[in-house]
Parts: sequence; C-alpha cells; structure tokens
Amino acid sequence: MPAELSYYTGSTKIDSNSAQDGISVTGLNLGNLEPGASRVVTFYAIAQTPTNLFAVTNVAEVKADNADPVTDSTTVTYSAVAGAATIRTGA
Repeated sequence: MPAELSYYTGSTKIDSNSAQDGISVTGLNLGNLEPGASRVVTFYAIAQTPTNLFAVTNVAEVKADNADPVTDSTTVTYSAVAGAATIRTGA
C-alpha cells in the first residue's frame, strides 16, 4: 500500500463477504478459480495527513500457480476538508 495511505482494519471483503486482514502485508488467498471466473476484493484506506490536493496510485498484483502474474492500478485524487477534524459526525 502506498505510504500516503494506511489500511483500515477489518475493512477487507471478498465478493461482499468479510475477509481476514492482511491484504497490505501477506496478501489474500482467493482459492481456486475456474477459467473466466472472478472475485471482487474491496477494502478501505485512510489518507495520512492531507494538506493539499494529492494523487495516490495503488497497485494490485494477482498470482496463480498455473498463470503469469497480472497487475492493475488505480489513481485516487483527494484533498483535506477544512475543519473536518473538528466536526462531530455520526450518532
């Protein structure tokens, strides 16, 4: 995970089902997949002290015993919200 982000504990899901933490350290085991099958992996990350507009690129890699590794990336642009650290939200 990029240094600008930290993993939000307990947020990893595989196909909408909760998964063990470890996505940013040890990776995830997605089990056996038939050709053409897919899994959707989601998680949350927290921006580390943004003060201006930032662009962070996260890269994912998938490995299999019988196929070449595949990588993909996405870039997220974010910025600070003035006063957000002092606004009470939620219940």
